[in-house]
Amino acid sequence: MQNTDLTNAIAQVSALAITADTETNKYIANMADGIIALPENILVNDLENYMPQRRSFRGNFNTSSIENFAYYVNQQDTATVFIDLESPTLNAKAIFDLGDVEEPGHCRHTSQLSLKPTAVFAAVQQINGNPVNQQKLAEFLEDWQDHIQAVADGEEVNIYKALAAVRNVTIEKINKSDFIERDFGQTTSAMDQIEAKSIERLPGYLHVRLTPHEGLAEIVIKLRVGIQTNAEKPTFVLRWMQEDAVREAIGQDLKRVLHERIEGKDMLIGTFNSK
Repeated sequence: MQNTDLTNAIAQVSALAITADTETNKYIANMADGIIALPENILVNDLENYMPQRRSFRGNFNTSSIENFAYYVNQQDTATVFIDLESPTLNAKAIFDLGDVEEPGHCRHTSQLSLKPTAVFAAVQQINGNPVNQQKLAEFLEDWQDHIQAVADGEEVNIYKALAAVRNVTIEKINKSDFIERDFGQTTSAMDQIEAKSIERLPGYLHVRLTPHEGLAEIVIKLRVGIQTNAEKPTFVLRWMQEDAVREAIGQDLKRVLHERIEGKDMLIGTFNSK
């Protein structure tokens, strides 16, 4: 027991001796600033919570509002704004203590802008490419009729007639037989033709006029209306035409708006990770 206590005491004295060795720590400091040699069993306590103020300002302001994001950034003395146009959900991040190569900051004071889609834009994204039945498509047309222009054969169709056309679609199965008489025989073939028909003209396209995110410009999204007839009841598929190009235009509009509202701050396209 005494030998164990003696061993522990010697280890502690050795550890304290290393810590107190000014020359050792001077050497380490020359190799890498802000590093000191300490024994493993020494606990370092941060007393910042008991100080009148923090050592430095830090925190993260999160918002989905372009207006509030720009206001917060403009209130800071310095800022670097990174706009992420590659993310499915548009966002931007401002770092206020980034510093530079000679005097790097800790990147602890930031602001994050995460745009939320408007209700109609969210509805368009949800229905895009997903098969829906007559009822679901009719509900989509009813809910957003103030934003939708139905088009058939290049002509605008009254939205109520488009609704009636969707509700009254039927699947018809037509049997077609061919009989060919030849000198030395005959050939008979049968083929079933399936068609989707409606009393009213079915729209081939839906033009949806909307604002994708609060604070951005209004756009028009074109949805191509397709019908699947491989079941007893028709299934509709709406496809967002030139989706990638439209999303790119939305991202460029965000860049334009931020440049207009944020004054005298560095602004870059991309993301930044402070490791």
